[in-house]
Amino acid sequence: MGFENLSKRLREKAEIEITQINQRHNAESKAILDEISAEAERISSDILSKANAQAHMLEMKETSKAKRNAKKEIENRKSQMMDEILEQAKKNILKLPDDRKALMLERLCKDSEIFGKDSVIFIDEKYSDLIAKAKPSKIGDFGVMIRSKDGCATIDNRLNTIVETNKTRLCSKAAKKIFGAEDA
Repeated sequence: MGFENLSKRLREKAEIEITQINQRHNAESKAILDEISAEAERISSDILSKANAQAHMLEMKETSKAKRNAKKEIENRKSQMMDEILEQAKKNILKLPDDRKALMLERLCKDSEIFGKDSVIFIDEKYSDLIAKAKPSKIGDFGVMIRSKDGCATIDNRLNTIVETNKTRLCSKAAKKIFGAEDA
């Protein structure tokens, strides 16, 4: 019986050691799994946070881009409208009665005083009957061209030139009236 007792005690002792080893192993495994789980949670949280930040940055970038494009489109449309307004204004000037056109041409001729009495005023043949002091020529537009006697200096007072020269100022005035803005 001594052998059986010894064998039984060794088995019990072995079972206790096996149980303790299993418990330590389970505790270590649980600690490792908890650590892995916590690390996975931290990593997924970081990834989610970075993804959210990137999504937010992309949204801000796209919103900003859309606003820039919309503003550019509005500015282009305003510019088109201003061009249309100036074109219509030129057409309206050309539709004025002859007496009003003659008055405008006389005002444009006043710049000839810069060159003195020796300046030469040219007017398009189409409008030559409106003022007598201008020489008919093919200047191709409503208005006058004033040349110094020696031909070294010229003042271009044709409608298209005047509009183009003053376009920024004219558009600014028109935009202020139409859009209530300070600039076009």
